Amino acid sequence: MTSSTRRGVFARLVGLFLQRIWYVHPEVILVVQTTPATCVQTLALNAKPNRHRLQYRNLYAQGRRYHLDPVIDGFRLSTTSRVIWRYKRRTAAAALLVARFTPLGDDSTRLNIQVRVKPLYLLRTFFIPLFMTSILAFVPWNPPLVVAVLLLLFSFSWFGHRYNASLEANEMVFFVEKSLVDFVPENMLELGAESSSTIFTTDGFGEAWEKFYEEHQYD
Repeated sequence: MTSSTRRGVFARLVGLFLQRIWYVHPEVILVVQTTPATCVQTLALNAKPNRHRLQYRNLYAQGRRYHLDPVIDGFRLSTTSRVIWRYKRRTAAAALLVARFTPLGDDSTRLNIQVRVKPLYLLRTFFIPLFMTSILAFVPWNPPLVVAVLLLLFSFSWFGHRYNASLEANEMVFFVEKSLVDFVPENMLELGAESSSTIFTTDGFGEAWEKFYEEHQYD
């Protein structure tokens, strides 16, 4: 195996690790017609609920809150929610959203958003399965049964933690898109001027529609 082949295999393994384990949401690219400072200010304003911004009330379901950390060329965002059975207790953040700003000119900004799992939360995936391994290793069961039980424990723990991190990632991406929706440019469809049946204004629309209907009702 040549060095270039080994590098290619290593690069594919790293990419597989990043996509399957490290990142918990596909990369999102968002273009807004405003400055990075305004983006951060808007997100900080919407991080907590306010009775004057009821249009964002669905962002705070189940006591969800957002924690914004501005950096030089972007920001970091995490989220927590209320623990129902513990008063004033909140969940630990499972995922971290990292956004990078790229100025495009004319007060337009591109946001490259990636969401990854937090390392400590990733390690927590193995706490309970490893504890159960230390117990089941001394249980006088059939070894294949012990291995099967341990594989189930590791699988359930992995998928449970992965699902929770993905849920937080979706909530944070939705929060960013919802907060900046007023700055997203609208892509208007350009219509050709040579079309005789195209109406560019609503003035006299009723008369124009009646004329169009009479001309084409027998076609």
